Amino acid sequence: MLRSAYYRNRILVIMFAMIAPIVCVATVGWLPSLSSYWNTPMQPLFIITNAATSYYLFFESGWKRSGLALMLLTAFSIEYWPVIHNVLAVCFFLLTLIPMYQTKRFRWVIWAYIASVAGIVHSLLLAELIGITLICVYNLLLLQKSYALSMRNSNKK
Repeated sequence: MLRSAYYRNRILVIMFAMIAPIVCVATVGWLPSLSSYWNTPMQPLFIITNAATSYYLFFESGWKRSGLALMLLTAFSIEYWPVIHNVLAVCFFLLTLIPMYQTKRFRWVIWAYIASVAGIVHSLLLAELIGITLICVYNLLLLQKSYALSMRNSNKK
């Protein structure tokens, strides 16, 4: 029972992180970047999503640095600290590659994630949306694999 709550809560956070940017775009419209939603009525959603995602990442093996970068970029708003915020945003997206690479699973997601940088040519927001979606997909796949292994091991007992 506790195990299923563990996976359910993690899935909810990942789905929330995947859906929140889409809600921002659908509600306010297309802005230059995801951080631009800080200056809109979507600010609470931006903060809550990043806080929940940071918390999730702090407890995932290898993802603590990404979680810290995400938490800090949220704390340093684009409105008052644009340079620090943007540096932390770049750090978040780069630091995310480390655990993805080290896990050595689902390489296709990593290559798609790296390729999503090309979206910056068209739109920074587009690149961010694709990148975030791929981070979420990657974590969902890891969670599914972990759950399957957990169930297999519990059935052996």
